[in-house]
Amino acid sequence: MNNTENTYTVIDFKVKGYDKRLYRKKNADEFCYLTKKGFKNFSEVSENPPDVIGDVFIRHSKHRKSNKQADVTGTIILPYSNRSGKTGNEYPLRQFKKQWRRTIGYAELDNHQFVRLVKYDVRFLLIVLLILLALIPFFLKSGSDISPISINTGETITEEYEAPEETPICYYEPFEEVTTLSADNPEIFLKNVSSNAETYFVSYEIYINGNPLKDESGNNFSTGALPPDRQVNINLWNQLDAGNYQLEVKATDYDYSILTELNENKDKYSEKEYQSLLNEATMPVHHTLSTTLIISK
Repeated sequence: MNNTENTYTVIDFKVKGYDKRLYRKKNADEFCYLTKKGFKNFSEVSENPPDVIGDVFIRHSKHRKSNKQADVTGTIILPYSNRSGKTGNEYPLRQFKKQWRRTIGYAELDNHQFVRLVKYDVRFLLIVLLILLALIPFFLKSGSDISPISINTGETITEEYEAPEETPICYYEPFEEVTTLSADNPEIFLKNVSSNAETYFVSYEIYINGNPLKDESGNNFSTGALPPDRQVNINLWNQLDAGNYQLEVKATDYDYSILTELNENKDKYSEKEYQSLLNEATMPVHHTLSTTLIISK
């Protein structure tokens, strides 16, 4: 990060009455940043429009030095926690186009300017991936009659490529191929494993032979969003007659940081705002765990 002399430090946003969130990370202090809605409200009432000087990827685990000088305009410092004894974690300040990126919010700097906190828009990348997968058969067919050609330009590639940040994997505890329940072992166990710590909440719905399991109110049963290292036990032996069933458990993942903040500050949101934030926390890809269920009586 020595390619520029412009260094800024993120500070805690103290103004009350605006929509804010708390940023948490293991090696950084907690600090508040304005949501997009809060930043809009702040801009409307400020005498001078706030100055947004660039973009910062706050979820990068690695920050490589880049030879691409034009897009790096400075350094942003997130304060380390007191336990570390260090001054701060440096992030590159860049000027990006909005494509492929999703704005999380806006953080205030020590000079009363702002930076836009962004991450890669996973939903858009998934759409692109699905399109590319759909085009694979076409390329295989069109390239079947072309002889391979070896090309050597003699040029040396010096610019390092900074790959997009990968979305963390959500882990599950799978079923055995066959699960047998009896009077001595009447329950199945649905768990959000500890490997998902600080990455995902997980909720589960149960389907028996393709039909959703109902709760006492007649609604589709759901475990609700389970935090990491938490499980629920479901007694299916009491609810089903003896026999064989196809059991499917459909999992929905939720972004840990968004849902944690939402749960801790639920009362300050309207029902519409709460649902909007819940939708933002819900990951677009769902998973199904299945087993052949034997009820022995």
